Amino acid sequence: MKSDYALCSLGDATAGRRDWRPSLLAGVVGVAVYAVTLWGGFVYDDVTIILRDGRMSAPAEWRRFWTEAYNPAASDNLYRPLVSTSYAVQRWVDGEKAWPFHLVNVLMHGAVCAAVAEMARRLAGGGDNGRAVGCVAGLLFAAHPVHVEAVANIVGRAELGCALGVVGGACLALRPMNVRRAAAIAACFWLAVLCKEQGVVLAAVVILVLFCRRWAGPIEAAERRGMTWAAVLLMWSVVGYVVFRETGPRGLRLSWDRASLDWTANPLVRSTGVSRWLMPVELLGRYAGLLVWPARLSPDYGGSVIGWEVRWGDAYLYAGMTAVAAWVAAAVWAVRRRWAAGVVCLGGLAAAYGIVSNFGMLIGTNFGERLMYLPSVFFLVLVAMGIGRLRGRVLVVLMVIVMGLACAKTVTAAHRWNDPLAFYEASLREQPGSIRLYILLGEELLRQGKPDRAAAVMAEARRVEPSYGPAWLLAGRVEMERGNWSAAGQFLDEAQRLMPNPMAVMSAREELEERENRNSRR
Repeated sequence: MKSDYALCSLGDATAGRRDWRPSLLAGVVGVAVYAVTLWGGFVYDDVTIILRDGRMSAPAEWRRFWTEAYNPAASDNLYRPLVSTSYAVQRWVDGEKAWPFHLVNVLMHGAVCAAVAEMARRLAGGGDNGRAVGCVAGLLFAAHPVHVEAVANIVGRAELGCALGVVGGACLALRPMNVRRAAAIAACFWLAVLCKEQGVVLAAVVILVLFCRRWAGPIEAAERRGMTWAAVLLMWSVVGYVVFRETGPRGLRLSWDRASLDWTANPLVRSTGVSRWLMPVELLGRYAGLLVWPARLSPDYGGSVIGWEVRWGDAYLYAGMTAVAAWVAAAVWAVRRRWAAGVVCLGGLAAAYGIVSNFGMLIGTNFGERLMYLPSVFFLVLVAMGIGRLRGRVLVVLMVIVMGLACAKTVTAAHRWNDPLAFYEASLREQPGSIRLYILLGEELLRQGKPDRAAAVMAEARRVEPSYGPAWLLAGRVEMERGNWSAAGQFLDEAQRLMPNPMAVMSAREELEERENRNSRR
């Protein structure tokens, strides 16, 4: 006898008249909440990835996005040619106007919200219950504050494109399978992985859906053929992607030297012994806290902000342990009760989070709110399935309260990204130990023609982390702008001593010599 929680047939969940109201509502709310970002500029990684990448200068250079790393200067071999090409096309059409870039991000977020609502509706079996679950899931995803960085930061488009491919493919898999639909799922896979590596999660989600179909009873021959095609196409897509990354240009390989990571971006490179294995658990606790109560958001958690040594008195460590135990208990319960929707969501959550968790291997950063964009899809659908069981006024009142709080926090947090200088200053006050925020603030002051203020910021940065070479390098550039050639040379000397790769220092030295010579000829 099937449980009340069992999804009798993932294919039948969408039989009959389709209901687009949950998707429409979620998409509209998602766009409305983030409309405030249209007045924003280029901030954080936008400057490096969009404004300073020489490959965006002409269409003839765009092919390099498909054969080179996302950011050749970074130590991690990221490969995101689709989003890079989209930036290049927009720069070619719109120049350096920021609002068109933000508009695309906002519209993409709205599309993801609509897809999440539809996926939740199908997982819940359609009908009135499916409509309620779809509305709740879509609205929660549209307004959750943890998504601010992914949407307000233009380079968060990688998260948006990846999620659109994964959730779109999952929606297709939740329909009766045929060969054409299997091919469309494979196309969604390539959309996802060419935006971000996390896109491989779609293969796991689809396999879980196909597995759960077995619980529903006999499957017709035509659908079995479609399921076979879906499994084969996804298998070869994953293999093809991995082989291309590993055998292609060296800068694209999935395997790379983790020792080359900047410790201020991922301090776990300094973790040893028990800290190496328990720090990811503490990070999981922090992510769980943000998903449940995102009261405080920040663009940086690297360096000494979180650190690299586990602290036994840290509540986040035990929150992470609790999250792991809760997932295991929920997974066992879902399998025993044959709750197919729960199995799919719990499996998708584990797969999406596992890639960015730093458990098995280190990635380019220890912690980032944007990294929760895709995992939160599956978490919020599970939450919606619980809330959706409420009915009438109770559900309405609860959602009004939750959405009111979420929208207020999200709009306020997103608006902060519109003014880079004020944003960095406020973030630094909240995270005074973040050396990367000092660097970002110093660069922004320099970009706005305020070298004296930048000099004061970099002096504080050198006091906070005196052994961090890039802080000395930026201090040298600041002194060049101020015309203090001697001080600039001293700072560059120290940067060269501290930095393992002196190429950036050499470039700065050449610039210093050129400026000194030009000044002496006057």
